[in-house]
Amino acid sequence: MNLFIGLCRGARGLPIVLNQQGYTDFWIEYKFSNSLNQDVVPELILASELKAHSLLFEWKSGANLDHDQLERYSHVTTDDLRMRAMLRGRSADHFDVTVVAKGENIERILIGIRSGPYTFPVLIVAGSKILLRENSFACQELNQIFGAGLEIDWDIVPMSYFPFDRESPLWMLAEKIIPMILEYMVRREPRISLDNIARDVVPTWTILGQGYRSEMKTKIAEVIRQAEQYEFRDYLRYNRDMLGSFGHTWEITNNPRDLRDKRHTAWRKLQSLQRNFLEALRTGRRIEPQGELPFPGPGESETS
Repeated sequence: MNLFIGLCRGARGLPIVLNQQGYTDFWIEYKFSNSLNQDVVPELILASELKAHSLLFEWKSGANLDHDQLERYSHVTTDDLRMRAMLRGRSADHFDVTVVAKGENIERILIGIRSGPYTFPVLIVAGSKILLRENSFACQELNQIFGAGLEIDWDIVPMSYFPFDRESPLWMLAEKIIPMILEYMVRREPRISLDNIARDVVPTWTILGQGYRSEMKTKIAEVIRQAEQYEFRDYLRYNRDMLGSFGHTWEITNNPRDLRDKRHTAWRKLQSLQRNFLEALRTGRRIEPQGELPFPGPGESETS
């Protein structure tokens, strides 16, 4: 995910070929219906008005393909992309559903593609290259780019565009969320809203599909809930009264910036609490809190 977004955005050190072809990261995990009113959810959609072409990506970490999923993709049309996925201008004129797989799984992947038979291009990740292994793109420039193999230095791929996903453990989210809370304190923000912190810690938040946003907001809220209930209970307080109007919101009740004396000591304490919190999420070992603070369950209303 981060690699292809970086390729579109011209990230430093990565090849600029997709950027030069006008591709932009348009949607992440956006659900829409195909011509048979069946749902499809590409993991990433790239779109280029310059090339009148779009790419609908599916990553395959294993060797098995979901044949029902492939069949649903085979019934996606340009009208579906324009009217239901809301692609702009000429970018929906032509498109390719593209499977990205590991090189060691390619034989099994090809069996599944050929049994369709499906005309979806198959890219494999083999060492330092991404290589077109089966079928071809509607955009000839992509056949040239990936046909020869696109060389990637994996050590410099930026991981910040999409820093975590639905499978990420909570400690991985906390590595981004807690520093952002401390930044809010530095800026003297009086409160934290779930909507704002989600946008701040996930730079691609605005192109996430709505369903995926809801999943990620649940995980982000759980991290803040645990921080408020345990290590940061002296600094954060959930504001139930603001739920209906502003969604999940936490008040910053104790800010070292407000201290005249011992400010540096207070910041060091917060940094220590951050380390303790991350370790507790990793290991599951933590001191029980003094009582519980109110926090609504997943079924309670929240603004989107």
